[in-house]
Amino acid sequence: MNVGSLIRTERQAKGKTLAEIADALAVSPNTVWELEKQNRGSMATLERICEFLGLEWVRLPAGRSLERFPISRLHNRSL
Repeated sequence: MNVGSLIRTERQAKGKTLAEIADALAVSPNTVWELEKQNRGSMATLERICEFLGLEWVRLPAGRSLERFPISRLHNRSL
């Protein structure tokens, strides 16, 4: 599982749509979709989505990409 898949799973578990997150963060639904499906997007957007979903974000070390980021570093605050 990659970061985008984890975000999508958490979003769906909380009953939120792409449009709801996009509206709350003032970004396009396509921006959220690209992060979930293609692991593309800015770190700032990823951090904001995590905050919205109640996930704790741990920053990537310099030079790391989302595709190689271990999801064990992204934790649900409610656990």
